[in-house]
Amino acid sequence: MAANLRFSNALLRRMLPFLLLALIFAACSGDDGRPAATATAFQLQPIPGSPMPTQTVLATATAAAARTPEPTTTASPTRTPAPGVGGLSLQPQLREVDRVVAVPARPASPFMAWDRESVVLYDTWAMTETNLGKGLRVSFSPDGSMLAMNPLSSGQVRPTTVVVIDLETMASREFDISGGVASFVDENHLYLPGPGERSALNIRNGEVMTASQVNDPLLVAKLEIKAGGGGLLTADGRYRLQRLSSSPEDQCRGGTFEERKRCDAEAFEQWTIEEVATGRAVLELRAYQVRLVGPGELVVATSPVCRDDGGTLVWCEELIAEFRADDIEEGNVRYVNGTSNIYIVDIATGVAEFVATANFVSNTVISPSSWPLSANQNHVIWTDSYCGPERGRTFIFDRQTRELTELDAGFWVELTPDGHLGVDAFGPGAILDIETFE
Repeated sequence: MAANLRFSNALLRRMLPFLLLALIFAACSGDDGRPAATATAFQLQPIPGSPMPTQTVLATATAAAARTPEPTTTASPTRTPAPGVGGLSLQPQLREVDRVVAVPARPASPFMAWDRESVVLYDTWAMTETNLGKGLRVSFSPDGSMLAMNPLSSGQVRPTTVVVIDLETMASREFDISGGVASFVDENHLYLPGPGERSALNIRNGEVMTASQVNDPLLVAKLEIKAGGGGLLTADGRYRLQRLSSSPEDQCRGGTFEERKRCDAEAFEQWTIEEVATGRAVLELRAYQVRLVGPGELVVATSPVCRDDGGTLVWCEELIAEFRADDIEEGNVRYVNGTSNIYIVDIATGVAEFVATANFVSNTVISPSSWPLSANQNHVIWTDSYCGPERGRTFIFDRQTRELTELDAGFWVELTPDGHLGVDAFGPGAILDIETFE
């Protein structure tokens, strides 16, 4: 299996570990992780301040949207909506590219070929590599000072220990675990997946606490996310981003197959941001993709819109649904082409700032389709139509100069903690300097 590269802060920005197994690439099917809330039911409904592509924001789309019956959803208790986002628009907006940059050819790796079994730590500054032996699931502490790995002996399938390594001194400590794969949740705790109730191992004193014994709301939230409860936490741990629905496939029942698919597609686009300490929803929005930016911002890609045969802007899922009905019989894959607007949203105020309009491609087999989108305080990066029949190009928007750069290549790209570009097919396999692209 191909290797996955993970980045962390400080010392770890130069360390690249190759992992054995336990690799889940950000695939074209859906988005990476699809964070979901833990609510048991919800009612699909408009979110204040967020454009709804099948309603009135695009007046010309209303008639087209009416062709598809409303999906049937499971009844749910009344929920008080949180404030919405102001300033989002689905209408494509032209922003000229300021420069096109040719990416230099990637040099040959100076390291030995990976044996596809060992966990290997690469220091890309000192150009050294350290083989840590066979193991599963490497994780870094959030501050980048430690690494946790689950070693495997010959013939062993499930790890029974976890090793914590200080990356400055390479000193290690080993802890016994009852099974499963342990990983960092913060600088002091590892998540232990089971058996039984999820637990946290304190690496300072070796104490193990179950989630019900933990009094820290932030640690509880981190354990819930590790356990598959869904969501992402802001850098300071104040907010949690998640989808309103934990399982739309269970809630979008009744009606035809296409009605259920459409309902699921709407649920996929409904998001909430909650305060971790209180559980209070502070912001809700409808968008195709939402990512965290530092402690207080979001990068948002709006619901994608396409033009039908008459040139009317409609929600792309409407066209996919129509094409899918034909393709089920014909066995063909049909693509739709549209656009999605990218914004930076301030969580505290709900105010959106326009970045650019990205090209969008999806098809009747894999829908929703994922594409890379990432941001920090300095840049917003994305790749157009990554999973289309022809891959688009990677774009970089400088938030300070407002300059838009287009690369002559299309990568699955994400920003490293020190602001450079991690690129490859479906996960960082190389680092490009964001200024020189070397």
